[in-house]
Amino acid sequence: MTQEVATMQKSTGYSRRTWKKWLAIYAIAGAIVYLIVYLLFFAHSGGGGGGLY
Repeated sequence: MTQEVATMQKSTGYSRRTWKKWLAIYAIAGAIVYLIVYLLFFAHSGGGGGGLY
């Protein structure tokens, strides 16, 4: 019984640490996708007017 409790504490402690890692991964992936979309749709518009207007 005590081994199960220790295992559960380890797994919850591990999951507390990993959510920050996953948050960083998703933030970086989102930034890369945003940059790609920006470069594809807005970088070719030239002048300062904005891409789709």
